[in-house]
Amino acid sequence: MGSQASKAAGKAARRYPRQDRVVRPLQAVEEASAAGGRAHDSKDAAIMSDAQDRDLDSMLQQIGHVQREQAGSRAPSTSPAPQTLHNRQQLRDRFEADSQKHSTPKTCIDVHTIREVIHLKEQGYDHAFINKRFQLDPSLLPKLVASIGMQDE
Repeated sequence: MGSQASKAAGKAARRYPRQDRVVRPLQAVEEASAAGGRAHDSKDAAIMSDAQDRDLDSMLQQIGHVQREQAGSRAPSTSPAPQTLHNRQQLRDRFEADSQKHSTPKTCIDVHTIREVIHLKEQGYDHAFINKRFQLDPSLLPKLVASIGMQDE
């Protein structure tokens, strides 16, 4: 398959650069250190000009020294992640406990049920019908309607 030109190109020998022309990084470093030249003179000049700036010096004095935190010294209250995980677990437990109760009205519903409730509400069904269909607590639907800003009819 394919043209003869592509097959011929695949059989051609690969050409690699000659080894004597490749500059080794270690050789370049040794040559630079032997020459004694500085490669970063412009960087040093910029650092010196910053060191002589009195405004910058006064701002740095106001900031003060950097204080590093120890590896395990961060207080758990500084990060919201543990509290968020705890709240999620509480909601999950509440949802599971509520879903296992078959005879009592539900106080927790999942996203799919919320979408169906909103869809029925938009179609004009009343609270009694929706509460009966999904076995909802009578106080849940008004809270849901109020929280999403939907007009309660």
